[in-house]
Amino acid sequence: MNINTYLSEELAEMIDAQDRECYKNSVMAMYELADREDCFEILYIEGWAISVIPTEHAWLKYNGTIVDPTYFGQNERETRMGTQRHEPPERAVYFPGKKYTLEQVQDYMDERGHLNENLRFHHRFSWVRNSMRPSFSYL
Repeated sequence: MNINTYLSEELAEMIDAQDRECYKNSVMAMYELADREDCFEILYIEGWAISVIPTEHAWLKYNGTIVDPTYFGQNERETRMGTQRHEPPERAVYFPGKKYTLEQVQDYMDERGHLNENLRFHHRFSWVRNSMRPSFSYL
């Protein structure tokens, strides 16, 4: 599956994506994409991504491509060293664990009543125990 770097960059600017907030970034990006006329498929995915080291991560599947505003957005971000422009990795490998539809995300958000940086659906749905064999995608 290809990574849509252009759309990832666009969304990172729109939602002000921040490092180490992939769950929040992905949910916010999902809501932005759901309103587009060309949206025929959108899934929120939690699993593992490897750009340098393996990391628990969240991203989107949008119309058959990976959209990842956290890794591939090139917006200004607050860091420990002040505001800096995020530079995306040269490539990433994705291992999906659990996938959620927009309706499932909306139900979860309605139940919680808020969105925070520590949003992780798999803590509620236990995707590690229930997931299918992972697949992967290269950049």
